[in-house]
Amino acid sequence: MVRQIVAERLHEHAQTHDLIVEGRDIGSVVFPNTPYKFYVDASPAVRLQRRAAQGGRDEIALRDRADSLRPVSPLVIAKDANVIDTSHLTIQQVISEIVGILAKMGLPIQAI
Repeated sequence: MVRQIVAERLHEHAQTHDLIVEGRDIGSVVFPNTPYKFYVDASPAVRLQRRAAQGGRDEIALRDRADSLRPVSPLVIAKDANVIDTSHLTIQQVISEIVGILAKMGLPIQAI
């Protein structure tokens, strides 16, 4: 129920605002018709290192499995998503990759 309410609010905001939304079901469930989908991932080892650097402790594989098997909004890679493996990329390199893909799709890009 909460996921549905959040999705409805996101859809309302998208009517009047440009949005960048992050989440495990955004491209597959919440905004399945957007042409701008990115599935950003990294190897489990790198994800564990990054999580530890943030002060967290996580069982990445268990969480991925649970999220993939949940009955509502399961974790899946949308068939038309641009998949980016960030295992060996810096944040700036990931941003550059995304901006490059968006530019190729014809989206006007402004320097910030």
